[in-house]
Amino acid sequence: DPAITVSSIARLTELIQLSRGLQPDPYELGRFFLTELSNNWRDNLIQRGQLPPTVKVLDVPFRDIVEDSTAVINRIYAAREEAPTSNALAAMQRWEKNNPADRHGKHEYSLDRYGLDAAQVRTSFADYHAVFGALEAR
Repeated sequence: DPAITVSSIARLTELIQLSRGLQPDPYELGRFFLTELSNNWRDNLIQRGQLPPTVKVLDVPFRDIVEDSTAVINRIYAAREEAPTSNALAAMQRWEKNNPADRHGKHEYSLDRYGLDAAQVRTSFADYHAVFGALEAR
């Protein structure tokens, strides 16, 4: 979800700048990341469209990784016509168990802190939503 990504990256950048004694302007961060990330996605989609048909891309929603990473791992291997070894799968599951998302505290962020709203993000990421809208809706 681009709205989450933009506000999350803006917050991480703000925290890094604050830790260095800087006084970042949240609205400037919001404008910067909205523009940068939407432009980067537009470029990515153009480059993706230029890939030869032999290159297969597997799109995986972040939500799927969070909800059932083992299923995603198996889907990725299956797309390559392979299967993970039991040792590899056990190591990945161990890592996930030992590294929960909130291990170092909850990461909180919002669009409004950065002077943005959902409509602005939807407009800036219209190309992204046109391609990945169905994937996001699953």
